[in-house]
Amino acid sequence: MTSLEQHSGLKIDERLSREFDLVGMEISGTVTVKELRRAYTHIEKTMQPASEDHLVQLLAKMQMMMKHRNLDAAHMDLMLAGYVEKLREFPADAVEDGLNSLLDSCEWFPAWAEMREAIAWRCQRRTMTLEAINHEITKQKVREAQNA
Repeated sequence: MTSLEQHSGLKIDERLSREFDLVGMEISGTVTVKELRRAYTHIEKTMQPASEDHLVQLLAKMQMMMKHRNLDAAHMDLMLAGYVEKLREFPADAVEDGLNSLLDSCEWFPAWAEMREAIAWRCQRRTMTLEAINHEITKQKVREAQNA
């Protein structure tokens, strides 16, 4: 049972491909729109990005601890600004965990694609659960409209 299931009472099932890759989430059981919205709000709070200052600190730490291309200050500032902009698309905890895992596993400062790969899977379940909740809310509203 996930913490969301404990918090909200929702029953959340994973949908897997034939290769056992996670492809989505489903809400099962009887649940009200109010309960769904409460769960959505709970998850949404966990999706907040890190502050720009915190991201700059994390990236500076990586730069100091990893080998990297020799860039002049102007290019380094541009690169860091680009990374910060992209990293703000992800939840703070996923970014911090992903960047720390790269620190432990990479010798060279990673390209954006490597960072995205290290981070994206860490918030995949939350994103898919939000999609499942929205889908369930829509289904219930359609059902209510048909019964009206």
